[in-house]
Amino acid sequence: MAANNKRLLCIALTFALVACCCGVSFGDQEGLCTGDNATIDCLRQHPEELYQADHNRFWDIVVIAEKKATNSKDIKDTIGFLRLVEEPTSIAEHEEYLYEIIPTLCVKKPRLFLDALSASSEETLRRVMTILKAQIDVEVEGSNLYIDNALVSKVLSKYKNEKKYKRIMDMYYAKETP
Repeated sequence: MAANNKRLLCIALTFALVACCCGVSFGDQEGLCTGDNATIDCLRQHPEELYQADHNRFWDIVVIAEKKATNSKDIKDTIGFLRLVEEPTSIAEHEEYLYEIIPTLCVKKPRLFLDALSASSEETLRRVMTILKAQIDVEVEGSNLYIDNALVSKVLSKYKNEKKYKRIMDMYYAKETP
């Protein structure tokens, strides 16, 4: 009997160790970010878990947040979207997406972008600057727009002397990456 208990304990510990190492969660991931909780805030709190549990829901939330960020007159939606950059994830597809969408938003809606960025946290600003200073090579789907570093600089230069964007411009035009 004691040998069976030891064997069961050994099997249970092995299972728990494998589950832990492989990122398996015993929690209910099916209800993660669903219904009224299918928000960008929920996604920001649980990016990897949601991506693993429901890839489609992850992208639905991201795309809806992007559309709100680019089409809304309320900068809160744009601020919320920009906050996605605060915590880098191990999701390469998501990081690549941000490196395309952030410069696109900057070029297509510069005033909305700058207003939202100026109201964002220092961490958001720092990460967005890292993205904008990276090698940009984006062809905007469904249009003839091609975005590169020169275009981002040209767009931002129009706002360089506006006092309310001084913090952003100082960081963008600084020699070092933030």
